[in-house]
Amino acid sequence: MSDNSRRLLNLDGGVKKSSGVNVLPIVAETWAQVRDDSNTDIDWLIASFDGNGNSKTDVTIMTSGCGGVEACSNALPDDKCCYGGIRLENGRFVTFYYAPDNCPPMQRGRGKNCYLV
Repeated sequence: MSDNSRRLLNLDGGVKKSSGVNVLPIVAETWAQVRDDSNTDIDWLIASFDGNGNSKTDVTIMTSGCGGVEACSNALPDDKCCYGGIRLENGRFVTFYYAPDNCPPMQRGRGKNCYLV
């Protein structure tokens, strides 16, 4: 196999192409609060693309709070792809990706390969 073929197929262990999504540090900080056993003020978070119109690639915190699955599901947006994480009552953690029908197709496609943790 030629060197060009190896690079094209990424067989040389080189840099892989980025999805272009940039998860901001505030997301990791908030997720650490959700995972902190001593923190009773926050047990879920919802993150999405920056809603200020400044970026189509930066993922930041939309909202967070306490109240479990019901409070988190009530806070999900109708028009944006988002990511979330919840501490369940049994102490386990769940992360999810949510793409409503009204979500822009480019956001849906770009976001499905992004992970919070």
